[in-house]
Amino acid sequence: MIQLSSLEIDEENPPPHLRSERKELRFSPERIDSSHDEKVIRDEEAAIEFTDAMNSFMNIEILIHAANVKAKWRKNEEK
Repeated sequence: MIQLSSLEIDEENPPPHLRSERKELRFSPERIDSSHDEKVIRDEEAAIEFTDAMNSFMNIEILIHAANVKAKWRKNEEK
């Protein structure tokens, strides 16, 4: 059994699993802007593809609903 009160951690040189390494990214402003623009374009393309897929899905749902309504209508007509 480990007692927490007996554990001591050297704050200046902590064990590897307790170290938090900070990595600073250094980009020029031009690079940030161009990568941001590319990301926006990719996001817009993905949004368009997603919207197209959802529209297709909704069209299928509408067709299924219409087929169900038509089947119920025919069933009621036969009675």
